[in-house]
Amino acid sequence: MFWPRNKAGPLYRALIVFHANKELRREAETRDREAGTFRAAGTYDELGKGLGAFVRATHRRLASMENGRGNYTRMHSREVATAAWTQFIEAILRRHPETVGIDPAWIFAGAYGHDIGKSVLPEALLAKECGIELGWLKVFLGMKLTIVERSTLRHEHTRLSSELGKIYWDPSQNAGFNVAQDMMGLHHVTYNGLDGAYPSYPLGKRGADLPLHCRIAKTADFLSAVLPRQYRPVYHQQWVETVDHALAYAIAVSGTELDPFTVSCLLTGMYDIPPGEADSLVHKLMYIGNPKNLSDMGFMKEYVMQHVGSNTEFMDAMKRRHDRKIVRYTEMIIDCAEKFGIEIAPDFLVTSHYKEMLERRGDGQK
Repeated sequence: MFWPRNKAGPLYRALIVFHANKELRREAETRDREAGTFRAAGTYDELGKGLGAFVRATHRRLASMENGRGNYTRMHSREVATAAWTQFIEAILRRHPETVGIDPAWIFAGAYGHDIGKSVLPEALLAKECGIELGWLKVFLGMKLTIVERSTLRHEHTRLSSELGKIYWDPSQNAGFNVAQDMMGLHHVTYNGLDGAYPSYPLGKRGADLPLHCRIAKTADFLSAVLPRQYRPVYHQQWVETVDHALAYAIAVSGTELDPFTVSCLLTGMYDIPPGEADSLVHKLMYIGNPKNLSDMGFMKEYVMQHVGSNTEFMDAMKRRHDRKIVRYTEMIIDCAEKFGIEIAPDFLVTSHYKEMLERRGDGQK
């Protein structure tokens, strides 16, 4: 299907919305057909609605996404869910007040479904960036989106994720859905309260006034998004090559784009670092200069590689990878997925050595 590269923003967005609304109606029809056919062992289902039904719909839609974009989005969703779960459990261990009364399963639902709005967008829009697979041949790999296309993709997929969630809304699970909806609709909100040049949270809230789960979703999405992607080198110099590089980048933009607390939770969740040391490391190495420099990739590469990545304390911290804790969190999220009635593979980039770590369990290693 040819999709017009129309640079007249309103017309292009109207076409996108028209296509998306058709897909949302189809999803509602699918929900009605499948209502009552599955009841999870937990408390996340009720007659085709509820968080359980939504998570399974997310899993189904991710699996049905075709071509390169589907492979990337499925992997990205698993990575974000893992990173968000890790941050939230670490926040519980630190007795953060905003974790009280929140079921970690709600965090999983919101993180796993944060990008599901992409599944109702025209395939041609996403395929332009991620490419189309025709056998062994990749077509349109890494074509750069126009300003209108990128803006539409960025803002519409968050809105559509929330709209898809509403299809499965269950009033009896209002609290859980509110958490999941916040994470889906606001995972691009930066810590300083901006999404690009626009205030993107009601009443202009920012910083610690943003709900913790929104800040967690933003940090998890950032960590996964900056990791290497097959299509990116075609038009954009990719200098983040490892998880350590991604964490160094996250530390650099803490206080502006990301919440320093959630980045610190990532450090304690993946490395053998006490909370006080992680907090100190983040605040010591974060970039505190002109915020406009954050959009200059050349400047940020130099800052991250020279100021953060080569810092003695940071390099020492990266050597203390906490394998046992990573294995435990990975198993916890797989168990959570099973309670929702789905099975996800433990092949996250964040835990890329998962199988090796399982084999080493009981050998006296961390």
